[in-house]
Amino acid sequence: MKRITLVLLFSIAFYSCNKKEELINYKEVIRPVRYYKISDKKVDDVRVFSGMAMPMEQAKLSFKIPGTIDRIYVKKGDKIKKGSLIATYDNKLTRLQLREAEVALKNIKIKKNTAESIYKRTLKLYENQSISKNDYEKSKTAFDLAKTGIETVKAKIAQIKLKLSYSRLISPASGQIAYVLQKESENIAAGYPVVVLNYGKHINVEFELPENLINSVKKDDKVSVEFESIKDKKFYGKIKEIGISPKLKTPMYPITVELDEYNEKILTGMVAKVSLDLNKTNKSKIIIPSFAVSSNNKNENFVYILEGNGEIRVAKKRIVKLGKLTDKGFEILEGLKLNEIIVTAGLADMKEGLKVKLLEGLKWKLLHGH
Repeated sequence: MKRITLVLLFSIAFYSCNKKEELINYKEVIRPVRYYKISDKKVDDVRVFSGMAMPMEQAKLSFKIPGTIDRIYVKKGDKIKKGSLIATYDNKLTRLQLREAEVALKNIKIKKNTAESIYKRTLKLYENQSISKNDYEKSKTAFDLAKTGIETVKAKIAQIKLKLSYSRLISPASGQIAYVLQKESENIAAGYPVVVLNYGKHINVEFELPENLINSVKKDDKVSVEFESIKDKKFYGKIKEIGISPKLKTPMYPITVELDEYNEKILTGMVAKVSLDLNKTNKSKIIIPSFAVSSNNKNENFVYILEGNGEIRVAKKRIVKLGKLTDKGFEILEGLKLNEIIVTAGLADMKEGLKVKLLEGLKWKLLHGH
């Protein structure tokens, strides 16, 4: 019995020692955590907006007189030079009027020559008192009317020729046809647009800003622009115009950007991505990943900072005041300082006073989003 009792006591003691050793070993397990060290650097508050390429200069070309379109010589997308013929009217009637006026001018010139000859003869006869003053004045009046008739017909011919020139629509500048608005054989009024011409060596990009951001930009602010259809190329420009009123039934304000360089590959209507940095103060901001922030039942926001030195740290809860949410994370207004280290993963298992291990491979990088 004594032997059995000693064996049992020995077994119980051995078992208890093993349990204590396992408990000690369990308590010594310190798990690694993913973390982020707050650094002193400027974090750009870059926002990306969808826009559209527009020509800086655009003209709606039209005839100066009413008429029927005989032929249109261009189509949408055509590149044309200054002086190119765009469209013509059906001017058969006008050409007929010109021929009639030219015949009338020829006839009245004959009459004028005859009247002039008669006038010169009657003038000599009148000076010699061979004819009456009444006969002289008749010949002079006929000559004066003939001369006036010539000037009248010449003026009419000039008017008809001007009308013929107006029946030809000529491009005032080199550029590209954006739209063709009419069709051949259509009757149109004077001043009614036939085509829309894009011209000039500048390109605009138009986009919209919501009302909460409109006061964050000003004229001449720099932007960068990318086009899906032009790979691996970034364009730069500046804000040229800021709308002072929103578009109808929307809280969006129109913004116009003028690109620094002209590129013939950029066509009207191309979709653009406009990148705008809203942090113009150039001051450092504390930005932390959004998933590093938790909240409690008091609607307070907090993070876990890691105190201590070396690779073993102690987790401490810290209440923070959040600023705006950017594409990089939350801006911190109060509660954190530069060079402090915060936990960025496993927050559900984190608690006050917990020991954790820092591993370089688990460092969360703000700029790369790892």
